Amino acid sequence: MLANEQLLDQMIVSQQRAIRYYLLFAGGLIAVGLLIVILVYTLAGSLLPDVFKHLAGLGGGFISSLSALQIKEILVRKEKAEMFTTLKSRLAQFNQGQMSDEELNRRIDELIWKIVEKTALG
Repeated sequence: MLANEQLLDQMIVSQQRAIRYYLLFAGGLIAVGLLIVILVYTLAGSLLPDVFKHLAGLGGGFISSLSALQIKEILVRKEKAEMFTTLKSRLAQFNQGQMSDEELNRRIDELIWKIVEKTALG
């Protein structure tokens, strides 16, 4: 396996790991939001109307806004992982002799460094 393929494998694994972390975090936020909403509606009779309104809004915020940001990031990471997988398959095609090794390595190195730079800068 070429060094480029190993680097792509590391980048794919990194994106997949980030997806798992974002999924866990989003799931946790949804769970906290649901817990707050359930608790608020369970205690609705003993809460003041203003407190009820604010706590219900807080639970809804956890469920919608905060978890939606995590889900958006999951989609971005998934897209990057798919792009790296596509790049790896293209690398395998090029390794079958369609380009000289020197040209292939130069092009792949340029592309990988652009990806690393874009990932690092956001």
